[in-house]
Amino acid sequence: MVRFVETVKGRPFRHPVTVSFVADSAFVSRLRRDDQPSAQDRADNAWRSASLRALGLAQGEFDLLASTRAAVGSGVFGFYDPDTDEMVIRGDQLTATARSTLAHELTHAWQDQWYGLNRSFANSEEQTGWTALVEGDATYVGELYGMVALSAAEQAASAAVTSSVTDQYKGLPPVIIASLGFPYQFGLTYVIGRRATTDFMEEKPSAATITALDRAFANPPVSSKAVLDGGESSKPIPANQVRPVAVPRLQAGEQWLDTDVLGAYALFLAVDQRLGYAQARPLLDAWAADSLLVYRRGTMVCTRTHIRAGDDRGGAILGSTMQAWAKGIKTRSVSVTARRNVMVQSCDPGPKATSAPAPDTLDGPTLLNVEQFLAQSGNRVPGAGANVTAAARKAILCALNTKPRDVEGLVSPAVAAMAQLVRQTAPLTCPPADA
Repeated sequence: MVRFVETVKGRPFRHPVTVSFVADSAFVSRLRRDDQPSAQDRADNAWRSASLRALGLAQGEFDLLASTRAAVGSGVFGFYDPDTDEMVIRGDQLTATARSTLAHELTHAWQDQWYGLNRSFANSEEQTGWTALVEGDATYVGELYGMVALSAAEQAASAAVTSSVTDQYKGLPPVIIASLGFPYQFGLTYVIGRRATTDFMEEKPSAATITALDRAFANPPVSSKAVLDGGESSKPIPANQVRPVAVPRLQAGEQWLDTDVLGAYALFLAVDQRLGYAQARPLLDAWAADSLLVYRRGTMVCTRTHIRAGDDRGGAILGSTMQAWAKGIKTRSVSVTARRNVMVQSCDPGPKATSAPAPDTLDGPTLLNVEQFLAQSGNRVPGAGANVTAAARKAILCALNTKPRDVEGLVSPAVAAMAQLVRQTAPLTCPPADA
């Protein structure tokens, strides 16, 4: 496995790495040892859950802290600790899942030796961009190892284990599942876009791929949008995406709780859940930056988000979409403060409040990941992006049917699931595979 990782990454390890195999209960304890919630974390838990309801990212009664820790505990098979330069693997058998996990975690150890993994970040969006690069790169190596080194039976066994873990996520707020999956699902596609086209799912990288990945780690994506766009990370970032957005001000009678960045992907999730993919997707092109304020007014937890678009057209899209998102919900209001600036205010409607599901029957994040993959691999979809049309959506679905080798199973399990969904629906009239 060490030789495999060295081959795929194009360089040797600088020194050996300690690998520890531990029993299930001990593994979970070790995993959470450095992430024990503090008294302040527990005190903040209620308002953080309420803020997700306020933003339209969750609804109903749930425990954010417990949900997140449960998801992490059930879904992790191994991890690399950069503080101790040690890999910790769940279980004491080299099962198919353990071997794929080893390949993934060995990649993190390799990254740490060549690039350094302990970094500081200005905000959560910047951390999201870095994590997507790190996890996407390791996921690429792990997926490739599974394809090359595991037999068909072993791949099936590993997929069954992964599926059983996925079942444990049921009942968690969708935003937690989507957020936990973003670095792996979308980060993988981002890394594929950094590689030379001749190196797609190939073991030995070209000099161009090695240089491109070195450049990406030296200048990582600075936001979820940068990951989704797949832009060359070493190019100068447009000034309107760097200039900070003014933090919304507290008003009389309001108590400050937190200040952060909402981010392009979280904005997409919020709108996708209420209005559907066709209206949520253009926001990713319109978004340039934002600043989020969480505060308490009396007993109610509220958020105020200042969002800026990259140009006047994006500002118009941003304003009209967010007004549609807020329409009919008393706890939300939207004001267009300038041609490119929108202020969104939303308060927690309470755990008993519910809203109608989005009109789309397809999962928005999955559809977005497929579109991202097709764009990264050179198969651009006509009409996608800011003007998502029925034709564009059909083109994406057709690609799943006509190019399964390029799409299915190589981006994420979600893509394979979507391909299955497409096959179960009415047949599509698609162009020939080589068209």
